[in-house]
Amino acid sequence: MSNGDRGVERDVAEAGTSRGRVLIVDDDDEIRAMLAHVVSSSGYAPIEAGGGMAGLELAAAVAPDAVCLDLCMDDMSGLDVLDHLHYLWPELPVIIITASACAGSRRAPRR
Repeated sequence: MSNGDRGVERDVAEAGTSRGRVLIVDDDDEIRAMLAHVVSSSGYAPIEAGGGMAGLELAAAVAPDAVCLDLCMDDMSGLDVLDHLHYLWPELPVIIITASACAGSRRAPRR
């Protein structure tokens, strides 16, 4: 698990007292921390992943109720992560965010 990922056991324990689990997938530590604060302040348990592959692993481990997904990450495109998530969990709500344009962001997600 990379520095940007919180322990799964801690995230699962925190989720027991919340309105649900929101997986935050972003390779920018500051943006991920800000989003986790907003999610937590809204009564949800944030689960943080520092990249696309880590996000997919955490999604499989903790079954989040929703995902907040960065479009532009170093290890994997947010649209590729979205394709994987929706293949496995077609009804999973995903919010895509980005702070900047990135290569490959113009293609539509596969359905």
